[in-house]
Amino acid sequence: MSNTGLDTFDKSVQQTNQILKDLELQLGWENRRDQTFDLLRISLQALRDRLPVNPAVHLGSELPMLMRGLYYEGWDPDKVPVKINKESFLENIRREFKYNSELNIEKLVNIALATTLQTVSDNTQQQIREVLPEGIAKLVAMPDNSS
Repeated sequence: MSNTGLDTFDKSVQQTNQILKDLELQLGWENRRDQTFDLLRISLQALRDRLPVNPAVHLGSELPMLMRGLYYEGWDPDKVPVKINKESFLENIRREFKYNSELNIEKLVNIALATTLQTVSDNTQQQIREVLPEGIAKLVAMPDNSS
């Protein structure tokens, strides 16, 4: 555990590390923290830009402080929501994700967003699903592992 000398910072680092560990486990990416972090950052920022301001702020307010910083980095609330479909949403993430382009980006984004959204309130999760187009809304739901 990190020891910054401030409980608030230590708690945020611990919460963020737990989310990253959960993602690595679900993705099968042992010891690939940089790649996991990059996927999380890109996916969260793409989601943020697709949301209207109020739901985007509600989501940001419930993220651990460290993740909140990466979530809001570069955000321009005057330019949201960006109206794109699921395919364009995923293509934008694929283009920015600098790792293996042969990976199933839809599955990766689904795992990253659904896992992260499990850490926020049910109310916020519902609000986000309601304002997104159906295809993108499915990306924030827990994946069906039966297939």
